[in-house]
This record gives sequence, structure tokens and C-alpha cells, in this order.
Amino acid sequence: MNYTDQWNALSGRIKGLIQAGTLYSQFLRVRSSDSHGSAELLRGQCESVLKDILSFRKIFEKSLPSASLSTIDKLENKISRFFVDNPNEIRDMMIERLWTGLVGLSAFETELSFQPMR
Repeated sequence: MNYTDQWNALSGRIKGLIQAGTLYSQFLRVRSSDSHGSAELLRGQCESVLKDILSFRKIFEKSLPSASLSTIDKLENKISRFFVDNPNEIRDMMIERLWTGLVGLSAFETELSFQPMR
């Protein structure tokens, strides 16, 4: 699989996470509780896709354009911290971090998708 195919798969996963985050926020409008841990499930999926993005960078480092590498580096430096598990954190703060991270992940996906990858 070349890096374009791999990126398309990652991009699809990110878009799916954004949709899941949107659905989650809509559910919270109806009922503010999260008894079954949907936010933690979503956070874990975001953490997983972030790890896969960093793996993508490492695998294709020699063939990706420098602008793409820089965009991934910015994601790692500025957004990745929002998906780290912190068991001592109160639920509301974890949800706010999750939303901030999803916004950053969405912006990252758009930026990388519209950069020339050749």
C-alpha cells in the first residue's frame, strides 16, 4: 500500500471519528449523562488513530513531502495531548479535552488532505 492509499484510509477513520463526536454531542443535548462511557470509548479511538498517524509518518517519512511531515509534527506537538488518558481527571474536563482534540484532528485532516502529496 502506498502512502496515498494509507492516508485515504486514515482520513476516512478521522472523518468517522468526527461524525461519532458530533453524534455524541447531540446525545448530550438530550441527556447529559454518559453512564456507559461513550466519551472514553471515543477518546480511546482518537488515541488509536493518532498512533496510526504517527506510524504513517514514520513508515513514509522518506517519501512524504516536507509540508506533510510538518503538518503531522504539528498534530503531535499541539493536539496529541488532548487524547491522553488521565484517570484522575474529572469527566467534564476529559470531555472538553476530547472535543478540543476532535476539532484539532478535523482541522489536521483537512490540511493534510488538501496538501499535494507528490
